[in-house]
Amino acid sequence: MKVLVYGLSSCIGGVETFVFNYCSAITKAFPQISFDYIVYDAIPGYVTERGLDRARFHVIPDRATSLIANRRELKRLFAKGNFDCVWGNLCSLSDIGPLSCAVGEAPMRIVHAHSSQNMGTMLTGILHKLHQKRIDGIATDLLACSQSASFFMYARKDVQARQVRIVPNGIDVIRFAFDEDTRQCIRKEIGWESALVMIYVGRLSSEKNPLFTLDVLEALRIKGHDARLLMLGEGLQREEIVSAIRTKGLDGLVKMLGTVPDVERYLSASDVLLMPSHFEGLPLALVEAQASGVFCVVSDGVSSEAVLSDHVHRIALADSAEGWARIVADELPFSQDRSKGAEAVKSAGFDLSQNAQELGTWLLRRYDEIVAG
Repeated sequence: MKVLVYGLSSCIGGVETFVFNYCSAITKAFPQISFDYIVYDAIPGYVTERGLDRARFHVIPDRATSLIANRRELKRLFAKGNFDCVWGNLCSLSDIGPLSCAVGEAPMRIVHAHSSQNMGTMLTGILHKLHQKRIDGIATDLLACSQSASFFMYARKDVQARQVRIVPNGIDVIRFAFDEDTRQCIRKEIGWESALVMIYVGRLSSEKNPLFTLDVLEALRIKGHDARLLMLGEGLQREEIVSAIRTKGLDGLVKMLGTVPDVERYLSASDVLLMPSHFEGLPLALVEAQASGVFCVVSDGVSSEAVLSDHVHRIALADSAEGWARIVADELPFSQDRSKGAEAVKSAGFDLSQNAQELGTWLLRRYDEIVAG
């Protein structure tokens, strides 16, 4: 079975991590399933960083640059690709070009929802609403990372009339389990052995609200806490964040590490995860943090479906940074047994190997049903 995946951006984030985690796990469990990937304009740098050089990537012109060239190359790809399935991992329905071009070429066409609100512009929102009316005649199957994501992505009649398959954002729970030796090693390496270490993991973009984490850090410092902040991720707001660090006098208290291949090591080293997102479908970073037993302070824009343990505190995003800092300070000292985090996540049904096995089985069975008519 040959599957073409699209929806990858130029900067690695939750969707990209989900795609590569699941595709890798499915390929290992089901050698008869292979994956190709669509990327726009150029192969992203994270492909090399994650050792994906041998995967088949098809570079297509971005529709924002040339819609005509985009559609021409998509049609050419489908004409010669002999794909059995197209799997769109999307945060909105603003771009359904690959799915539209796949009609008549690929028997199985999947939309997979990964967000619970519009992450783009007003135009993105308009296109999303327009395409909601068309998707019923284009997609053969609807998937979502959570119930809230399904209600955002699909028209309510489609959610009610067609069974939307919920695919949890599973992780390798063993990899993300808390490790005390790693914690001490990283904290010594960065010189923050005795500090309160907070961590932000995600794209540096407005919908994730990373600038707010600096306000929380500042509020904790004013209260007299020796707090520090690790920021993992890349995005359009990087320079704005660097400028804000200087303006607030937080130099030396924030380490911006960019995209790292070993997030689990920094989670073990941290005490608190801050996630002040305006909205989230089901954030992979929060699942990973809970597996590591980190105390998590998240906004009410984060789906309650992502709360898998009693180490998560949801707070209104409308609350002040001082309010968030108070929640963090009230939990000091952190005395929870972090060794139980991985088992809590696994028990909640977010184990990658198990979920990949189920998804791979479903792909093969569903494809046979479609082909058989």
